Amino acid sequence: MALDNKYRVHEVAKDFGVSTREITEILTKYRTEPKNHMQVLDDADLSVIFEYMTQHHQVKNMESLLGAQQSERKEQPAAKQEEKPAEKASEQTSASSKVKQVHRIDTRGTGDVNLAKYDDHVDKLVDAKAERMESKGPKKQKLTKKSDQRSKPFGNKRRQEEQEKMRRLQRQQQMAA
Repeated sequence: MALDNKYRVHEVAKDFGVSTREITEILTKYRTEPKNHMQVLDDADLSVIFEYMTQHHQVKNMESLLGAQQSERKEQPAAKQEEKPAEKASEQTSASSKVKQVHRIDTRGTGDVNLAKYDDHVDKLVDAKAERMESKGPKKQKLTKKSDQRSKPFGNKRRQEEQEKMRRLQRQQQMAA
């Protein structure tokens, strides 16, 4: 029966808080030497490692160990929260020098926002954009592919022939009427 979860040498070492070399030495001594730290361990390998670790790393008082781990867990989030504002402040100063800050206005709420003061600014921007578009001069020529040109039904010669046919039809219609 295969394991659903692959448990590797370096993961066991990390969980026990020891180096990968120690786990490798245990496996070499009691089982076969793993090829590298990414080797997947089977049930027998894990049993040997757990047995060795429980015999050689015994804890005298389990309650003191659990209490210490819980206090470390409580301290770590508090320490991380204290570090974050300092990091954010340093990031904001570096980011503000590179990127222009954007002011956003929330118009969804019931707060009274005077949008009329922004109308002048928007009008200036639109006018400036329109002037730039007009002052660009002649428009660029649109290039077409040869295949597109071939697919057009009428060339110069064909166009002239088609126009002549249309004139003949108009004359015949006029004579008939």
